[in-house]
Amino acid sequence: ARPERGWSEVTGERRPAGAGLQRGRSGFHGGLPVEDRLLRKRVVRDGQGGAPQPDQEVSVKVLGALEDGGLVERDPRLSFVPGQGDAALELGVPTMRAGEVCFFLAASPYGYGRAGREPDVPPEAPLLFEVTLLEVRDGPDPQRLPPAARIRLGAQKRERGNVHFARGDFAAALLSYRLALRALEGTGEERRDGTGEELREQRVKCLNNCAAAARRLQRGAEALAAVEAALRLSPDNGTALLRRGQVRPRPREGAVGRPHGETRGWRG
Repeated sequence: ARPERGWSEVTGERRPAGAGLQRGRSGFHGGLPVEDRLLRKRVVRDGQGGAPQPDQEVSVKVLGALEDGGLVERDPRLSFVPGQGDAALELGVPTMRAGEVCFFLAASPYGYGRAGREPDVPPEAPLLFEVTLLEVRDGPDPQRLPPAARIRLGAQKRERGNVHFARGDFAAALLSYRLALRALEGTGEERRDGTGEELREQRVKCLNNCAAAARRLQRGAEALAAVEAALRLSPDNGTALLRRGQVRPRPREGAVGRPHGETRGWRG
C-alpha cells in the first residue's frame, strides 16, 4: 500500500504539520554517512552476507514516492556503483546487505533538491524509497574495457555530474566528473582502433566541467589546474580559455595561484 500523508506506518508516528523529515526518529536508525540525518533508514527484511565494498556494482529494485503517496520512481533492476555521489541511494545502499529490504526517508537535499524534477517532483520535496538489494558484484575496471565502452562509461558519469551540477550539488558533480576522467584514461589501445581523438575530446569536456564545479566550490587552484590540463590536450579550446580567464588569479588583488608543479594532479 502507498504510504499515507505523514508516513505513519513507516515512521511509527505522525509528523507535526510543516516539520522536516529530520525530526521524526521512531522506527529509523543512524548508520548512514549523513551528519544531519536528512537521510534515514528502516530495515523491513534483513539481508545476508556483507555490505557492498568500494567499486563494487549493485543491482536494486526501487520504488520512490512523494509524501502524498504519488509514485515517482520505479525500477525493477537498477544497477550502479554506490558511493559515487550523495543522492539517497548512492549513500544508503552501501549500508545494506544482499537480500535486504528497507525504506530510506530522504529530505530534499538527498532527493531532487531545491528545483525538484518537472513535472512530477515538486521543489524541495522529501521522498520515501523502498529498496531491495538484489545483487552485489565486482564492478567493471574501466582500464580493462575497450575504448568504445570507456567512452560510454565516461559519458554516463559526466551526465550524472551534470545532473548534480544543475541542482546545485557542486561537490557531487565534481566527484562524478573525476570518475568520468578515470574511465576515459587511455591505455594505448585507442591508438589502434581510431578512438583516441574522441577520448581526448571527452577528457577535455570533463576537465572543463571539473573547472566549473571547482570554481563554484571556490577552489580556485583546483579549477585552474583542471583548465591547464584541458589546454594541454586542446590548446585552442574556447571553453578552457574562457574558464582560465574566470579562475586565473588577478595580480591587482594580490592573489597567487598554486605553484605550477602542483597542477599535475589533473592528467590530460
